[in-house]
Amino acid sequence: MLTAYATDEDIDRALAAGAKGYLLKGAPLDDIERAIAAVSRGETVLDPRITARVLARRQRLTPRERQVLRLVAAGKSNKEIAAALRISERTAKFHVTAIFNKLGAQNRAQAVAVAIERHLI
Repeated sequence: MLTAYATDEDIDRALAAGAKGYLLKGAPLDDIERAIAAVSRGETVLDPRITARVLARRQRLTPRERQVLRLVAAGKSNKEIAAALRISERTAKFHVTAIFNKLGAQNRAQAVAVAIERHLI
């Protein structure tokens, strides 16, 4: 994708739709040519100006967050998650919030959808 838009939402939407490359307009022609060749080989190419932002938002889930995510996907409330994992409800809520942030989700349904799409659960 070659675009002038670099908001987190635009980037996430493009990557979720299957884009394997994301360059900003104004990129040198050589960079565009290398990106096209890399994507054709199955590689992923991100404009260096957005790579750090994308990586920071797409941190890996911890093993505990994966446990919590599976319980969220099973429809469990924070109270039920806390009981199942023998942690406080406050800690369960903290984990759910961390999962939302790492997956770029705004709610439980969206977190589960993103997790399924990324093969996390």
